[in-house]
Amino acid sequence: MSRSAIISAIKTLLEAVTDIGQVYDSIRWTIYEDKFIQDFFTVVNGQNQIRTWMIYKTGGGQDYGARSGSLGTGVDIPTQSALDRHDITIEGWASFTDNDSDSDFQALVDSVLDKFRAEISLTDTALARGPINYAIDHQFFGQYFVHHVILNFYAVERTGITPV
Repeated sequence: MSRSAIISAIKTLLEAVTDIGQVYDSIRWTIYEDKFIQDFFTVVNGQNQIRTWMIYKTGGGQDYGARSGSLGTGVDIPTQSALDRHDITIEGWASFTDNDSDSDFQALVDSVLDKFRAEISLTDTALARGPINYAIDHQFFGQYFVHHVILNFYAVERTGITPV
C-alpha cells in the first residue's frame, strides 16, 4: 500500500464515528469567515458547532527486515523486506459549548479510539499500527474557544522484497 492509502483508510474510519463532523486528509485553513464556517462547522444536536479533524504525516523512517523465502523458485533465498514507517497525527477540534462539553468531547475521543482499537492493519492498508497516544487541551480555533485533541501513532507498510 502507500501513505495515501493509509491516510485514506484513517479518514474513512474517522468518518464512521457518530457526530465526528468534517474530516480532512491534510491540514486545512482559511482566512475568510464564510469559508471557515463552511469548512469547519457541522450541525450537531441542532446546533452549528466546530467539529473538524485533520490527518497528516509528521515523520517516518525506513528499515529492512531479513526473511527467507523462495520468491516463487522453490529454492530458499534470503531476502530483505523494505519497510516504511509513517508517523501520523490526527488533530480534532470541537466547540466548547457549556460545562458538560468536556465530558461530551472525551466521549467523542473515546469513540474515535474505539473505532481504531480493532484496526491494527488500518483496514489492510498497513502491516501494523502502533499504539495511539493522545493529549487533550483547550485553545482558540480561529476566534472560537474549542476542545482540542492530538492523536499520534505510526503505521508500518512493506514497500518491497529484494534478494540479499
